[in-house]
Amino acid sequence: LTLKISNNNSIVSEKTVEELGLSTILLPIAILDVNDNPPVFNYFTNKIGISENTPYGAEVFVVTTQDKDEFGNYDKVWYRLNAAGGPFVIDKETGIITTTAVFENLAGTKYTLLVDAFDNEGVNPSLFSVIPIEVYVYAYVDNSVILTVNGSIDIIRMNIAYYTELLSNLTGKNVIITDIRVSTNELGSIDTSRVDIEFIVINDVTDMVEENTDVLQEITDGNLINTNV
Repeated sequence: LTLKISNNNSIVSEKTVEELGLSTILLPIAILDVNDNPPVFNYFTNKIGISENTPYGAEVFVVTTQDKDEFGNYDKVWYRLNAAGGPFVIDKETGIITTTAVFENLAGTKYTLLVDAFDNEGVNPSLFSVIPIEVYVYAYVDNSVILTVNGSIDIIRMNIAYYTELLSNLTGKNVIITDIRVSTNELGSIDTSRVDIEFIVINDVTDMVEENTDVLQEITDGNLINTNV
């Protein structure tokens, strides 16, 4: 360590602590992280389909995020729904969205939810991100189609937006994935190497669910195989 004595930016004296006969001590210095990264939503589809017979308290979706900060609560993310988002609530810590009503005779109704993700419990300094999620209520008529793919259910869930875009491109319509589950084989046994993606297609003109036979024809024309009803 060198001590410098200056006068008007001119160095008058420059000596080390040893030359001055001073003792030294090591002081630990911790560099703390600042909250400079907002939560980032993981890539997923922002369109959800629920049946009109969906019960009260049913889990309909889960949002997840990442925050690159590392100090205190700066990297822990909480969630909330914007007011007037419809009959839904979100768990503050898990991001699970559940229903707070029933949807009988509400087929064709659409809700837009605004999901806030914020860090540091909303206390300054707190950063946040917002995304819209559309929830479409469809009639309880089984016109869903199931696409069976190879892979683990966790990986498929992480890439739900990819499959939504793929199916939308193949059908040329608005596709809503309604369920993702582990597949079963011809004997009824669980096959963890394959996943069933259940989805519906919404007609852009009538805003209603298309019949699965029409959807299958559209998918066949798009050369996508391994689909069933």
